[in-house]
Amino acid sequence: MKKFKMYSDSQHAWLAVPTQDLKTLGIYEKITRFSYVSATGKTTYLECDQDVTTFFEAFARLTGGQKPVYTSKYTDKPSRIRNLSRFNASKDYLTGD
Repeated sequence: MKKFKMYSDSQHAWLAVPTQDLKTLGIYEKITRFSYVSATGKTTYLECDQDVTTFFEAFARLTGGQKPVYTSKYTDKPSRIRNLSRFNASKDYLTGD
């Protein structure tokens, strides 16, 4: 089973998910601007409120109710994720369009 990583700092958390998974699950267009995307576009860091919930629900539908497995990584400093570009569902990060 695929494992994910949840990154957090003292103020917020993000689940790192391959951007392709968002397309596979049919939720790419549902991800908000409060999530971030890696410089390569291959990883989206889903904000822990709405976007992680959207992902968990879609994952459960696809896997017959299973919950995603993830590990956690915490920093007491502001997370580097905050310096990435905001996710924009109108942009296709995987093709560069």
